Amino acid sequence: MPQWNKGQQEVLDSINDKQNILVSAAAGSGKTAVLVERIIRTVLEGKADIDEILVVTFTRAAASQMRAKIIDALEKAVSEKPESDLAKQLMLAETADIMTIDSFCHKIVKENFQIAGVDPAFDIYDKEEIVLLTEDVLDEVMDEHYKNDESFRHLARFLMKKNLNDESLREYILNIFRVSESFADPVKWLLGAKEEVKQLKETGSTKWIEDYRSYIRTLAEGYYEFLMRRADGAMEKIAPVNSGTAEKLYEMYVSDAMIMRTISEQGTSGDMAKAVPEKWTPNFPRKPVSEVLGDDEMKELADERDKIKQSVKSIYSEENLLKEIESSAEYVSCLVNVVLEFREALLKEKQLQGKYEFSDISHAAYRVLFDTEKGMPTDTGIRMAEIYKYIYIDEYQDSNDLQENIINAVARRDEEGNINNVFMVGDIKQSIYRFRLARPDLFAEKAERYSGGEGGRLITLNMNYRSRREVLEASNYIFRELMSKNFGGIEYDEAAELHTPDIDAYNESFPVSEEEISGKPELIMINTEKDEDTEEDIELSNEEQEAAVIGKRILELVYGDKENHKEPLMVKNENYNPKRPVSEHNSVYRPVRFGDIVILQRKVRGSSGMLRVYEQMGIPVTVEDSSGYFDAMEVVTMLSLLRVIDNIQQDIPLASVLLSGMGGFSDDELALIVSLSEDKYISLADKMVAFEEGYLGNDSEAGRVAEKIQRIRNLIDGWSKLRPYISIAQLLDRIIADTGYDEYIAAMPDGEKRVANLKNLKIRANHFESVRNNGLLDFLNYINKCQIHNIDFGEASLSERMGDSVTIMSIHKSKGLEFPVVFVSRLGQKFRLREMSENVVVDNDYYIAMNKYYYVGDRIMVKRNSLKKDVVKLLSEKEIKTEEVRLLYVAMTRAKEKLIMTGCYSKSVPAMPLTCSSMMDYIRYAMSQKTPDAYLEVRNLSMYEVESKFKKLYIKKSIDYGEDMIRLLELLDKESEKVESADPYSFVYPYEELTRVGAKMSVSDIKHSEMEKNLSLIDNAEAYNLPNETELETSDIPAEAASTDSMEEMRKRAAQRGTIIHSLFEKLDYNRVTSKETLQDELKRVLSGKGYTDEDRGLINVKRLSGFFSDSDASLFSRMKKAALSDKLFREQQFIVGLTNSEIPGRNLHSEDRVEGSEKSDEDLTVVQGIIDAYFYEKDENDEENIILVDYKTDNVKDGKELLDRYASQMYLYALTLEKLTGKTVKDVILYSTRFGEVHYPEWREYNTK
Repeated sequence: MPQWNKGQQEVLDSINDKQNILVSAAAGSGKTAVLVERIIRTVLEGKADIDEILVVTFTRAAASQMRAKIIDALEKAVSEKPESDLAKQLMLAETADIMTIDSFCHKIVKENFQIAGVDPAFDIYDKEEIVLLTEDVLDEVMDEHYKNDESFRHLARFLMKKNLNDESLREYILNIFRVSESFADPVKWLLGAKEEVKQLKETGSTKWIEDYRSYIRTLAEGYYEFLMRRADGAMEKIAPVNSGTAEKLYEMYVSDAMIMRTISEQGTSGDMAKAVPEKWTPNFPRKPVSEVLGDDEMKELADERDKIKQSVKSIYSEENLLKEIESSAEYVSCLVNVVLEFREALLKEKQLQGKYEFSDISHAAYRVLFDTEKGMPTDTGIRMAEIYKYIYIDEYQDSNDLQENIINAVARRDEEGNINNVFMVGDIKQSIYRFRLARPDLFAEKAERYSGGEGGRLITLNMNYRSRREVLEASNYIFRELMSKNFGGIEYDEAAELHTPDIDAYNESFPVSEEEISGKPELIMINTEKDEDTEEDIELSNEEQEAAVIGKRILELVYGDKENHKEPLMVKNENYNPKRPVSEHNSVYRPVRFGDIVILQRKVRGSSGMLRVYEQMGIPVTVEDSSGYFDAMEVVTMLSLLRVIDNIQQDIPLASVLLSGMGGFSDDELALIVSLSEDKYISLADKMVAFEEGYLGNDSEAGRVAEKIQRIRNLIDGWSKLRPYISIAQLLDRIIADTGYDEYIAAMPDGEKRVANLKNLKIRANHFESVRNNGLLDFLNYINKCQIHNIDFGEASLSERMGDSVTIMSIHKSKGLEFPVVFVSRLGQKFRLREMSENVVVDNDYYIAMNKYYYVGDRIMVKRNSLKKDVVKLLSEKEIKTEEVRLLYVAMTRAKEKLIMTGCYSKSVPAMPLTCSSMMDYIRYAMSQKTPDAYLEVRNLSMYEVESKFKKLYIKKSIDYGEDMIRLLELLDKESEKVESADPYSFVYPYEELTRVGAKMSVSDIKHSEMEKNLSLIDNAEAYNLPNETELETSDIPAEAASTDSMEEMRKRAAQRGTIIHSLFEKLDYNRVTSKETLQDELKRVLSGKGYTDEDRGLINVKRLSGFFSDSDASLFSRMKKAALSDKLFREQQFIVGLTNSEIPGRNLHSEDRVEGSEKSDEDLTVVQGIIDAYFYEKDENDEENIILVDYKTDNVKDGKELLDRYASQMYLYALTLEKLTGKTVKDVILYSTRFGEVHYPEWREYNTK
């Protein structure tokens, strides 16, 4: 039984609480193990049957794993108490409600389809199908509004891009729709957005205004602390040099800090605005500071102060916010009306097709369970609540409003109506799914209430069993300074910190070693600020420089750092067995391998430059990316070509094709085509035509380029002519066949994945045409829509990784995983805040914020940033930044043994977490608060230093493989020409004999192959173990029945009898046998058990089988009984072994049968599998332990010689296998015949030498 720590035991003991439980479980704290244990105890203690428990997980994989663990625990319990009713629980566990929220809703709707108003045979849309349907329905709805809605037409004019298309307007509508669908009552949310002005007038406030005041207060408080640190720093740093300048700076910083304090103490945003002075005094002492610190540092401090002043310069009052929100109410109402109509029309179309999205089923389930008009659960909801005594929710921090309300609808309540049977486990510090509309505030709100004893109980798990102490201390060091209740959703105090378990538990995970293991986590920072004093150019991008640093460190970890006399990193040996002595083959630690290392990034997309650097450095890399399909080079090229085939007058797709490996043009050649064109305004396609006409046939560089143009134009013309007559998938096949493009990409890094990506494109094309019988243009439009809506097909995932390689994956994908060595890279990458700059911003809590639009006169359209949009932008950016903190937490806590962080930086350290713009900013801010020396090994490199070291060893490799690949294909063509010019029939394949044998065989295959060499062995019915007349007379089968049986039936019966006899010998209990009579009783006892039918029993002559008994010490029975009593007998042993050709009968080829070069065939291994009836260990006269091999035979043969003729090859293989697997000598092989007893074959080794 596991040793539970105090927090875990508290969770298990809470099973008796009649209230909700929220478990805040930090990374690596064993939450899943505790959750499973609590569920098992619920069942074992009889508090609920397993089918009275609802377990909701985040993923199907998690549900499957949890079900398996529960079943394993129940199986163990049943084996310990077979008389209990736990067998019933074990049976129920197979169908218990352990599932995702989507699966639960699916079940509710299926079981209550008549209430849900859904066809019980409903299906779920593919993501591609729903894109097409959504676009069609939205087209119809928008068309109606264009015709009949003047407000909509005005809004569309403002939002159209360059007055050409309304794609942005469509996206805003769909975004509002998506956000509303995350709520239990989407219509209520949408109407709330329309009525926000009314609410604001009635209450004088709304959530976004309250949060805005809180934001300004947090900002001012942060700046107050920062400015006071600056004041103290000025005295410490400058006073010893120039006290007068120090005092001026001190006075200025303290004055600024007091302004910030005054702002933070105000109750309304209007009062906060009044607290900001028009003129900040005293002024910044530029000249004195410059004289002491220099111009650069002076400018940096002056700019910093200006930025602080600017951040509070424009604080909006509640009155101004109310006025402006009224001005945009018409357009907000217009958008909401469109969304409501679109929602209704889309649902109607789905009902007609009988297909839905998961969100539709979730809403249908909610309607089944909860009556929104009455505000209470329906009868079905009440009935479900009576069924579920306990509800368990995993990863609660990732729940949304809809999921929360569905669970509440089936939860039990006390007399006062409070929910009291929901057990939630999660970690708000790991809430990283904002893009899926997760609501971590649900977790935070409950944690605050429960910690005060209101509505439930909060239990904290903070003991980390995953990572080394050094990793935990570094994580705590950074997040103490970053996370707070206002920034991250939780105060990172002692309760939230990661703690190491007790010394015994810690040493079990990380045994004490004399070797130097792990060390402090590392931070490698690359300063990308340009040095004005150097003229050196930088060729490597920031990402490539970082890859060079990471690659160097990986090589040092794997191979050691000879320059600094460091050995390779040692990590815990996963195969170490503490019950065995430590040895070379059972070491506690082993050298790290590439496969132990993972590189985590905010996103994997856009890493091609880094991959190229790793390739140059000889580091094998596997990229795990479920997105990025449309960014893959081969997909971009093929889609560009399809666009060109559809319309060759598109310059950008055509240029993409020309510069690809398919086109084979260089940058210089494309520039030559454009530069020599007389008309600069015609399309690239027309320029190519003119160039070809003007230079084809010239013996010059231009002439060779013209030949290339002719080749590619001929291909494109041919494909364009084919397009109307073949499917898109067939067109893709034709392109690949004509160009050999699959061979081209297969020769590139990740070639197998690239080829699979093209196959995926063909599959998607086929699927599209099966749904819509439209042409190429519609397919390309569909692809465009998928890209616009971020519906990524996902890059091909290979089933097996190619050898031992470093893995690159996104931080999101790494959640829930752990790795010996973790690199957290690209920390300097800026947060993605672009979505907040759109004209319309949608937020769960703040509804819809949009810019101001109005006309001056009848024709002049004016756009202004709205105050609400500015406010919502600030608040949303704060939420994005808090999630980025949590992402960093997830990344750092994936490391078990070694953590290394890397990133670029250039600007000064931010004033507070709220003003950070990258993860590197977060870390640098934390280091500015407290020295990192005790927690991190920090290395600060300049980009010049990184590039210089890289260039000494490597030459930067171009990302474009075009020229290299073209040369490679030309060489392949030449080689193929050589082969074609030779006699095509003269080649002799050196391994011809191996084409006639399998890579995997069973012993029976080899046996029959050998028997075929002696036809006399199989040229009679006896080869099929058929009974003869004598056997029939003495068996339990009536002779008259046998005479009427068909040959096939007799074969089946004989084979069945042989199987039963083998089974009897396998289950024979030697303790019960002391005579022939007791042997018969034992055989009858076995036959009477489960697994045997009356027909089976009728086939066995127990009296004949009792001849196996003998009281002679030298008999096989006595020897096997002796071995069985001393646990030296092994029966029905399966095996798989690799044997060389020379060891397999019939494969030992003579030299005259070979051809030159085939010697290696003897080194090839064939996998051989089989089942050994029995073998036992027995000591000889020298007290050495040998093996005796036993095989039971029921063949109807004349004598032992005939039996050996049949089975010598089989016995040879069994004996050889035993010697290989055990290292012992097989001294004798005994075939026990049920007809005439023992046949010994001690000379089995001679078989394969004949």
